[in-house]
Amino acid sequence: MTTEMGQENRRIIVIDDNEAIHKDFRKILCRKDSRELDKLEAMIFDGDGENGPKGESPSFAMDSAFQGQEGVERVRDALKAHRPYAVAFVDMRMPPGWDGLETIERLWEADSGLQVVICTAYSDYSWESMLDKACQRDKLLILKKPFDNVEVLQLATALTTKWDLARCAALRMSELEEMVATRTSELVQANEHKSRFLASMSHELRTPLNSILGFTDLLLEQYFGALNEKQTAYLTQVDQSGKHLLALVNDLLDLVKIDAGAAKLHLAQFPPSACLASTVNMMRTQFDEKQLKVRIKVDSELTFLIGDLRKCKQIVINLLSNAVKYTPEGGSIDVLAEKIGPATAKISVADTGMGIAADQQEHIFSEFYQADQVRDEHLGGTGIGLALTRRLVELHKGDIGVESELGKGSNFWFTLPLEDAGLKMAGRRENEKDVKPLFIPNVRILVVEDNENNIDVLKDMLDMFGLTAAIARNGKEALDIVETFQPDLILMDLLMPVMDGYEATRRIREIPAFRHVPILALTASADSVAIERCFQAGCTEHLAKPIQSRALFAVIQKSLAESARTAETGSVPKTRDAGHKP
Repeated sequence: MTTEMGQENRRIIVIDDNEAIHKDFRKILCRKDSRELDKLEAMIFDGDGENGPKGESPSFAMDSAFQGQEGVERVRDALKAHRPYAVAFVDMRMPPGWDGLETIERLWEADSGLQVVICTAYSDYSWESMLDKACQRDKLLILKKPFDNVEVLQLATALTTKWDLARCAALRMSELEEMVATRTSELVQANEHKSRFLASMSHELRTPLNSILGFTDLLLEQYFGALNEKQTAYLTQVDQSGKHLLALVNDLLDLVKIDAGAAKLHLAQFPPSACLASTVNMMRTQFDEKQLKVRIKVDSELTFLIGDLRKCKQIVINLLSNAVKYTPEGGSIDVLAEKIGPATAKISVADTGMGIAADQQEHIFSEFYQADQVRDEHLGGTGIGLALTRRLVELHKGDIGVESELGKGSNFWFTLPLEDAGLKMAGRRENEKDVKPLFIPNVRILVVEDNENNIDVLKDMLDMFGLTAAIARNGKEALDIVETFQPDLILMDLLMPVMDGYEATRRIREIPAFRHVPILALTASADSVAIERCFQAGCTEHLAKPIQSRALFAVIQKSLAESARTAETGSVPKTRDAGHKP
């Protein structure tokens, strides 16, 4: 490090009550052209005094102080002037003021980077006692009186160089810390931009998907008339493709939530057999299409698992989906749950598929990695599923891995900790039960939605179940008609022009007659922030678009039933996330 003027710091202060000592130091350190200094330089650099190096001797700027208090003041003044001292030579005894040790302590309070040399005849303190009292031993040396001129010059040269190097290192460290802080800030901002972009894209993708899957659902229900075999087949393909795209959108959102630290676990204790059986049953159609034999085996010692039931099912579904893709027709898949230690469960999904090469196994859990791009894209792989699976397992503080050999299948496994947290057994959620549509007469529904395609979908869905609907295309229109239409339930989009759904919900709740009317938030924004905002505004349920008819009607049924119970008892209905993701 250099001083403010860009020169090496050769500034030295001598603190001693003896004026003769100052003169001696000045002769040694400040006379550039004396032959004595030339000889000293030659001795320092292994010359002979006559034929040694002829360069200029080190030149030092020296100031004097005759008491410790005076020396500390000079050090403080030098710092304020941005011309700090590099080295201080301090006498041990300076009556009647501070002694050397107290002076050094005060010097380091004023300038922690100052290098200090104690000048002593050992008559006052032993070296051990001085070290015991000194707090920065790496910046403290001793010069025994009477001192040698060569030793003084060596100390001055070495310690000023050390000061320069220390200041260089400190500056570099400061620059690195600033670079790290800047880079960290940039990464945080980039991650926030990525999260906002993906959330926005999720909303933009879910909006048309709501129309695609909604209309397809209505057609497959044959609400508008019977379909022939080819029409049914084509619509089924549209429905499957739309749901596949929806699954990709959901996977991307889940990755964003985990990266942002917004993913939360709802831990519960549940039986492994029920979890695995229900997951396999959800995919039964896919297994039957390829005539795959699926076997489930649960170790008798493994009586429970601890985790987020929905996310654990998602992990198993992702591994089973992967197995289905890469296992040829007529193959088999084995699902095994076992206890591998006193506090660890292991779930494996083994298939008889094509296998994975050894050099690819370490990469397959990375985002968007595909071992064989052409093959994987043909089979429907995107490189997201296994990456998300790894994140979900790690969120549970578990491990994940694969054992595979080309042509001999793959065995994907993950572990879950079995910590006894006194958690209760998790039953099926109410919204996971099969709800049969029932006719509900004389029910009025207010649909608040700005997208014309979504309006048509919702009108037809409600009409299919005999429900009367009125339409408002923004929050302001909803406020204009709500009191005249007197809806029994409101379907509220959240992002609309003129007045959004959040503000409209808050204002409707201010009307006494509608404080307890169910308001179901329908939105393509499925992130946790949007969900929390809708509940804070006063919504009673949240449904993520795209929405299908039976799921919508099931939530309407429950909401109306709760509203009726509220009217009878006078209690306030609870708000909760309906959690439907068709």
